[in-house]
Amino acid sequence: MEFLGQLGLPKVELETMDFQHGFQTRSYLIYHQFLKDTEIGKNLLKGLSEDPRVNALVGQMVSFGSRAIRFEINTLAMWLAWCTNYYGERFANEQLESWLNAEEVEVLNCLWVLGVEVDESIELSGGYVIRTIADMPDSDDKEYFNRKEFNYLSRTSLPKCAITKWQKIKKMWSDVPPVSSALSDEYRASTKSLYELAFILNSLDGVTCVPNFHTAYRDETTPIGYFGGSGGGATMFDVSTLSLSKISAASAPEINEMFSRFQLKGEPEKARLQLILNRLSQAKRRIQLEDKMLDLGIALEMLLLDDNDKDQLALQFRLRGSWLIGKSSQDRLEKWNLLQEIYNARSSVAHTGTLHNNNPSKIQKILEALPMYLSLSEAILRKIIISGPPVWRDLVLGVLADANFLVEGSGQAQPDEPQ
Repeated sequence: MEFLGQLGLPKVELETMDFQHGFQTRSYLIYHQFLKDTEIGKNLLKGLSEDPRVNALVGQMVSFGSRAIRFEINTLAMWLAWCTNYYGERFANEQLESWLNAEEVEVLNCLWVLGVEVDESIELSGGYVIRTIADMPDSDDKEYFNRKEFNYLSRTSLPKCAITKWQKIKKMWSDVPPVSSALSDEYRASTKSLYELAFILNSLDGVTCVPNFHTAYRDETTPIGYFGGSGGGATMFDVSTLSLSKISAASAPEINEMFSRFQLKGEPEKARLQLILNRLSQAKRRIQLEDKMLDLGIALEMLLLDDNDKDQLALQFRLRGSWLIGKSSQDRLEKWNLLQEIYNARSSVAHTGTLHNNNPSKIQKILEALPMYLSLSEAILRKIIISGPPVWRDLVLGVLADANFLVEGSGQAQPDEPQ
């Protein structure tokens, strides 16, 4: 029995579930009712039910790129009613005919990312686009990510943009033997590239980018639009971020250059660079200074000590980094000092569990220099992504790429051997 107090007022109970319908469910309910209760809706459904091409699709799976749903005439009818309502009968029928006769359709292959926002969508080479939420197709995801919360407990970071590419896929796929997937090699390759682009963005000055949620969308005017529900890959959980870094359209040429060079690398080198980029990204996202320096040091060691030579690691760390991007003797000296501070801080945390024994003055110095540490690390990463890892001995000795060197004890000049 419901509780009533002495003033006759009920007790306000805690809700255990959120019953608010999302954008796509609200659309579904409106047009489902329209088909059921109106003559226009009934006639529309009847016309589709009498089309042999439509009946042939019953029982098959409609592909949405990252997922598929069982085809139902009702769902197609809801889309047709929606398209007619928004764009008129002629356009809706043209779109329907085009879809019924097509073997392939386009979907927007999409990776929502955390930590990045753009004022306007940025077009990159190869058809890839960093899209604002406003430029994304309407969906439950767009509605959810675009919402504003006023809950003081809400500290959840939501995506503010997505990396996307329009990609052709098969319209349908079969789940009966022989099973045929709608996902082409091109779709799988573009999905892989979406993640690679997300990682590469972390090498930009001050930018943090975290892959979060992979999915795909149809254009709303292509059957069955957003009436097929939603879904995609599981949300990725990592060291999260509440900060937002902004990317401008002016960065497009630099991003394109890094991305094109990255694509030319072998799979082992791509995997290694992605680990490094993720470490650098984590260093930017960490809250504790000790964690920041540990991740930053690891990222740079993976970059600068990739040959795993145990001889004087600290010295090689400073030499290689300063010679790689230093433009003058004074510039190399400044970068040498920064790299030494990074290496010492990383070693302190790794070997003692504290940062310089919690010395306040040393910690304050690191806090003040942290932006310079990150900027230096980003510059080194960009250099290696674009130019590839150098022959470290030749770099430090100033040997030209096509130069010969004297083999010890031979007395003869020999061509340099690749490492």
